[in-house]
Amino acid sequence: MGYIFSAQTVLGKISIVEQDKKITHLFWDPKNIVNTYEYKETPLLKDAFLQLEKYLE
Repeated sequence: MGYIFSAQTVLGKISIVEQDKKITHLFWDPKNIVNTYEYKETPLLKDAFLQLEKYLE
């Protein structure tokens, strides 16, 4: 099982998925996918969003 976390960005709401301590997916509209993953902000997902925010600045 993997983890998913969502955050609002300048591009809209984005969700990033982590499996086995690796980023595996990025979704703009994960409505049908959320039940597949546990919703949790892991250190890796938090860092991924920080990097994405810096990139989008």
